[in-house]
Amino acid sequence: MKMRSLIAFSLVVFLLIIPSALDAQFAEQHRTAHNALYGELLGKGVLYGFFYERLITERLGAGIGFSTWSVDLGFINAESVTLIPIYLSWYPIGDEDRLYVDAGMDFGSATVGVRLFGEARAEGSGTIGCVGFGFCRHTKDGGIMLKLGPMLFFGKGETRVWGNLSVGVTF
Repeated sequence: MKMRSLIAFSLVVFLLIIPSALDAQFAEQHRTAHNALYGELLGKGVLYGFFYERLITERLGAGIGFSTWSVDLGFINAESVTLIPIYLSWYPIGDEDRLYVDAGMDFGSATVGVRLFGEARAEGSGTIGCVGFGFCRHTKDGGIMLKLGPMLFFGKGETRVWGNLSVGVTF
């Protein structure tokens, strides 16, 4: 229950605070597409995910996503995995074609079963850190959005390298 409360609180904070006083200054820079909706293969949602990102300034964005999936490998079965990635995006150079760095946390819960000399089941929740970087196409006046690059996950003293392909629209 604590996990759901944390996710709900984070979502409310994200939706209420992000459209801030910086919007007026940002609007003067002639970008009309401040929002992006996109799907992601691999990346922050591990297998796939759906995301919303809002540019706060020309170089800084904030986003939230959702991913839910299950996998059955015979002896191990991830019956239910749900992730809520919350992240910041920084675009240090470029205009529509730019470099990006994403950094944030995946809040998640999972139910896993193991079938090896009997059957065992476990449920849990937690967080993992993630950082991604690479190429981004983010059109100024609406249109296509594309991100491509590696993603790194951090948790419990381990680092995993993963890929990221995101495709969506800006508006």
